[in-house]
Amino acid sequence: MDIRRMTRKAKGEIVGGRYEIDALLGSGTQGSVYRALDRATGAWVALKVVHLRVGDETSRQRLEREADALERIDSDGIARVVGRTWDATGLLCLVTEYLEGRTLETTLKELGEQRLPDQEIARIVRRVAETLEHAHARGIVHRDVKPTNIFLCADGSVKLLDFGYVRVLGAGSLTAEGIVPGTPSYLAPESVYGRGVDARSDVYSLAVVTYSLLAGELPFTGKTNLQVIERAQHGPRPSLSDRRPDLPEEIDAFVERALAADPAARFDRTTALADSLDYVLSLEPCPDEA
Repeated sequence: MDIRRMTRKAKGEIVGGRYEIDALLGSGTQGSVYRALDRATGAWVALKVVHLRVGDETSRQRLEREADALERIDSDGIARVVGRTWDATGLLCLVTEYLEGRTLETTLKELGEQRLPDQEIARIVRRVAETLEHAHARGIVHRDVKPTNIFLCADGSVKLLDFGYVRVLGAGSLTAEGIVPGTPSYLAPESVYGRGVDARSDVYSLAVVTYSLLAGELPFTGKTNLQVIERAQHGPRPSLSDRRPDLPEEIDAFVERALAADPAARFDRTTALADSLDYVLSLEPCPDEA
């Protein structure tokens, strides 16, 4: 059964007596996001509807937790919550501000084999790190930091999207036993092997994003998700200086710590990762490339 068909919205449909559906912005395993016109204010908004199976309470609870988390974080680095509403079938919908721009993933695809300038990479990492640290201070772990969920706004600001897998420390888990939420290539090893997650799990995911932006490829790859996870847990950390000899040689020490399989060996805060990246990029490049 295509569960997305159950929550699909048609152009012109009115949700909650207020939001007029205009276009589908994106759809994933959790839900679909639409651009809608707020007929009360005349402003564009983003409306997220979860994909529900009959009797599926977990998806509804997850969306409520996402809304609660966004309201608690209350940062310029996320999309502002406009409200919550219900569609004609009783499904809960999350309404946030509509953002002009594109995801980091889309930007990278458009660049092709080219890379973003290193200072732009550092700026993006810094903005995401600050937003994550703001969330961590409130006991919220994102758990799905990746280029698809990083949004580069037309005004130059950077937003962290999709808190659908958010973990609120101290709250009960909404994830079924044996299920690991998130994207394997960006998942911290401890979250895969059932050792629990905390702020350092987001540090790892942000480190994967950082490495990928600088190197133009993921740090750990494989033919299967299991191979990727095993290499992230047991394999050597990749040498970024081998791929980017123009970078200072200290970049490899940064990678070793940022991508450490053991959370205790990792940066303990996302802004500490950003600070270290700024420092390394400020150093002189390797002598052979000077």
